[in-house]
Amino acid sequence: MLSRMAPRDVPAVRVAAVGVLRSMAASHHRVQLTPQMMGHAIRLKATAAPSAASIGHRSETIKEVHGSEKVNMGELLAPSDPFINRHLGPSPADVDAMCKVIGAKDLDELISLTIPDRVRTNIPLDLPDARMGEAGALTLLKSIVSKNVVAKNFIGMGYHGTHVPGVIGRNLLENPGWYTAYTPYQAEISQGRLESLVNYQTLVCELTGMEIANASLLDEGTAAAEAMAMVARTVNSKAKNQFFASKDIHPQSLDVMRTRAHNFGMELVVGDHRTADFSSMTKLCGALVQYPDTNGLFHDFSGVASALHKNGAHLVVAADPLALVAAKPP
Repeated sequence: MLSRMAPRDVPAVRVAAVGVLRSMAASHHRVQLTPQMMGHAIRLKATAAPSAASIGHRSETIKEVHGSEKVNMGELLAPSDPFINRHLGPSPADVDAMCKVIGAKDLDELISLTIPDRVRTNIPLDLPDARMGEAGALTLLKSIVSKNVVAKNFIGMGYHGTHVPGVIGRNLLENPGWYTAYTPYQAEISQGRLESLVNYQTLVCELTGMEIANASLLDEGTAAAEAMAMVARTVNSKAKNQFFASKDIHPQSLDVMRTRAHNFGMELVVGDHRTADFSSMTKLCGALVQYPDTNGLFHDFSGVASALHKNGAHLVVAADPLALVAAKPP
């Protein structure tokens, strides 16, 4: 049997339809389809292989029911997975109705009314063909990515190469249980995300020895600046408006902290934590050190922590989670 289905619901079954049409042509049957049928994909249901007689009867039925329009092979072989049909919900009729309510003739006029001409460009964009399907887009992206050169990284400063075991990639990163809905009434991925974040927080607590951990996804520099801001909020910012940063933390973290301290009205003191006299820094609200530091060295910060706590200040440690697998938590 032949049946129709909406373009969004079909894979590339048009190729199968072409095979049927060629079989019909080989049997000296003429096939003609209407534009209405061309607007939909043809689906072959899973039945036994058709005989020449059944194909002939089928082609005559199509001709009799759908008129005498010729088959457009270009449309028949067009990609069945274009992004427009899959990702743009409104149909042309929906767009016309919305434009009518808004008071615009079409989308072009709506854009002209919305975006001023002085900020628009008239230079045509060099974009791929809009008729490209998902498979074609993936092929194009892979060809672009293949031009990248994966080289050894010797920059250091926290940018270290890592190896992800296959069991972790399969059971964590590629596990659909983290992003598949658990219940019919909850289509979003919040339940899977929640479970993965709880596992992450538990792992961080075990590695660091802390009693509690958050689940933020900040980069290290931003996290360092946020830690500084959080410490500043726990004290009297007028009486304690200084924050100490070890000169051996990653330079990118130090840059972000300088910017945030300036906007916070705080004084960022950069120095050597091994020689700094924290007992004399009465305006100090906290300090940040690196474990291991930007040179890859481990330090014992117990003395620094004791001196800061006696002065009513806090100690923040930027620790590498992978290093904590083998090293003692600070």
